[in-house]
This record gives sequence, structure tokens and C-alpha cells, in this order.
Amino acid sequence: MHFNDGTTIAAWERFELRQRYDDPVGSFSFTASPPDKDRKKYRGLSERGSRVHVFINGAKQATCIITGRKQMIAGDGYAMQIQCKSLLATPYEGHVDPYLAKTFQADTPIVDIVLEVMAPYGFTSIVSDTAAAVEAISGKPIGGRAPAVGVEELKLKDVQSRSGQAAYAFCAALFTRLGLALRLGPDGKMLLGAPDYTQESSYTVVQDRDRSISGDRMLASPPIEISESNDGQFSEVVIIGKSPDRRGAKSAAPPEVGARWDNLTRPSNAPFPDITFKDLETGLPGYRGPFKPLYYQDDKSRDAEYASALATRVITGPRIRNGFQVRHAVDGLVSRSGGRIWAVDTVGRVVVTDVELDQKMWLYETVQRGDKRNGQTTQLTWLPLNALQLGGP
Repeated sequence: MHFNDGTTIAAWERFELRQRYDDPVGSFSFTASPPDKDRKKYRGLSERGSRVHVFINGAKQATCIITGRKQMIAGDGYAMQIQCKSLLATPYEGHVDPYLAKTFQADTPIVDIVLEVMAPYGFTSIVSDTAAAVEAISGKPIGGRAPAVGVEELKLKDVQSRSGQAAYAFCAALFTRLGLALRLGPDGKMLLGAPDYTQESSYTVVQDRDRSISGDRMLASPPIEISESNDGQFSEVVIIGKSPDRRGAKSAAPPEVGARWDNLTRPSNAPFPDITFKDLETGLPGYRGPFKPLYYQDDKSRDAEYASALATRVITGPRIRNGFQVRHAVDGLVSRSGGRIWAVDTVGRVVVTDVELDQKMWLYETVQRGDKRNGQTTQLTWLPLNALQLGGP
């Protein structure tokens, strides 16, 4: 841990670094037991609101702010626990101007609005080079990364805040409808992008009994978990749009478009029997079971193309992450098979021979832990490629 003045603290008893792709603030916890002569120094450096930088093997992982501190005095001595989050923690809880409402004569870049909202929180720029951010965290280049998003091409005409709305939530909503995530890079700058499922594989993680496959070994404790769930998922999504405003038109039917999983049977007496559905491949970890629809009215869906895209994002949105997951731990903070620090938004080969699983998957979450007595481990959570599609209401 580096402080802004260059001072470092390395005398840690334990740490936990938790980063998840769709969690903009993360969680970084450190516990130290400084000797008597250093306690005053540690207390001064770790005051709430102080900015810190977290490194692993010289590679910056995050730029954070200290949000909490706990001091513990017991029979075996003194300890201090420091809780940090990313710099987005303040706009994540702080509110947007409740009177912000603008109408533009022409489409205006969304980033201009976001920067205006985030300026009081100290953010002055948005970058979209997610490849550079991931490579900085992992400490090694990654082949085949998707190109950066053209942030200036994202435009809108009207924007309206709500009373009691957090600044981050207001900004994220503008991008989420486009399937993009507003996060923070390791350098503390706002980062805009989407999950990259087309990149080259960076690691191989393995559970096999004969150890015939090379790669990072999955630890047996804690247990390897392969979980599936229907919770929060639907067999189909129907978007009911709003009639387009056309000059001279007396009336126009609002678009009604849906998306559904192609292996499910739709009842003959279900609502909306005549609308067009987009059938989604069953290769994704979507809903499995009887008819379970979601109907959503969206005033911004003025045409079938927009409504169809929204329906797809809703049915494959963040809730689909629970459809199928693989969670396990490995030794250390650095992958032996990839020669790089584990980083979210990367791809790896996941092999679990006991359940006949062998496929490329996307790294959704990392939890890196270190303890003076028990060493270092990283817990990994993998999702199928293309599983997490951002967006929706």
C-alpha cells in the first residue's frame, strides 16, 4: 500500500482485495499490527478520506480511498484494520444535482454530461482503453483484446435527474442502456467499456485426478463450486415501447418486441401472440424451466430495433450471472499457467474433470487474500463467455 506522499506500509498481518466486474467500488481490507514506535505514524497515514494505491509485484491494482478504520486492543497486543474502496465510493453514495435537467438542440456526447456531474467529485476525464487497464493490473500484455469504445460517438438529447439519485447511478444508467459499464481503472480514472469475450485465453485452471492436464491447480479447500440458478431470470422478455413522434402522424402503434430462449415452449394462450421474438441460443446459461415472462414498458423504445436490443439486454442482463458459475481458489496471487496476476475481464480455460467441464470462460471476480500464517490465495469466479450482457431498465 502506497500513500500519496510516497510512504508505504508493508507490515501487514493479512489483506483481502476483492474486485468484481460489475462492482464499481470494490473492497480492499488490510490488517496490521505495528510495533509501539510506529503506531502513531500508522494512525496518521490511515485516517479516513486518505488516498492510497495498491500494488502487487509492482503492478498497480487500484487507486483507493480509506473509508473505515478499526483499532483493536486485546491481551495479545494492538491491531489496526483499514477498509478501502475505489475512488468511485464517494459518487456512488453522494447525490447528483436534483435540478439537473437539460434539453439539447442536437445530440450531445454523453461523456460531457457525465463529466459535469462527476466534476465535483474530482473526476475530469473518461478513458475507454480497457485493454491497457487490464494489462496494467495483470502485469503482462493480453492478445486479441477488443478495440476501445468511441466515447464521443455516444450521444443523447435529453437528460433529467431525480431527487435522491446517486451521482454514479445517474451516470451509469446512461451507459448501461448501451451495454457499457462505467468503472475505475487502476490509475483512478473513469473507465468505460464492456466485457471482452473475444480476447485470447490468459490461463488454464484445472481439477483432474490424474494431473494429466497442465495449469493452475484448483484447491480442494474451500470446495470447488459449480452453481446454477433460475432466480431473477425469465423465459422471455417483452418490451412495450412508445409511439414514435412523427410530424403529421395522427397515431402510430408502439413497438412490441421480445427476446426468449430458443429451447423453451411458449403456451398458446400466452399474451402478445403475434409479436416478433428474437430467439437466444441455449449455449448461454439462461433460464431453464416452465413459462416465466417479464413485461416491461419503456418510453425510450420508439422503434422495433431499439426495443429488440433492450429486450436482449434485459434477458441476458446482470441477473444471468447466477445462471452458471464456477468458483474455486488457487495458490498465490499470480497465475503459474499465465505468468500474470489474476485480473477480472480476462479469459481462461476452465477444466473440472469430475463434472466433465472443459471450456473457455470469462473471469468475473477475484478475491486475493494474504495471511502471514496461511500464505496467499486467490478465489476466482468464472462465467461462460457472453453470459454477462449489461443493460436493461
